[in-house]
Amino acid sequence: MQPILLAFLLGLSQGLLHAVGPDHCAAVATLGTLNGGRRRAAIATAFRFALGHAAMLGGIASLCLLAGVGLSETFERWAEIFGGAVLVALAVTALLFPNSLHHGHPH
Repeated sequence: MQPILLAFLLGLSQGLLHAVGPDHCAAVATLGTLNGGRRRAAIATAFRFALGHAAMLGGIASLCLLAGVGLSETFERWAEIFGGAVLVALAVTALLFPNSLHHGHPH
C-alpha cells in the first residue's frame, strides 16, 4: 500500500472515531432537537456540523502546512477549552429553553 493512501486511511479512520465521541454526539443531539425533532432538520444540522468541523480542521491544517509549522500544545489546550465552552453553552441553551427540546412523542 502506498504511504499516502495509508496516511489518508489512517486519518479518515481517526476522524470517524473522533466524530462518535461523547462530546460530538452531545452537541449534535442538542442541536438536532432544537429544530423541533424533525428527522430531516436533525440530519441537516448534523451535516452542517460535520461540514463546519471539516472546514475548520482543513483550513487550520492547510495554513500550518503552508507556513511549515505545527500546532503547539498551548493552541491545542485552548482549542479544547473553547470546545468545552461550546458544550456548556449548548447545555445552558437546553436548560433555558426546555420546550424547544420536545419532539412529539414521550420516552
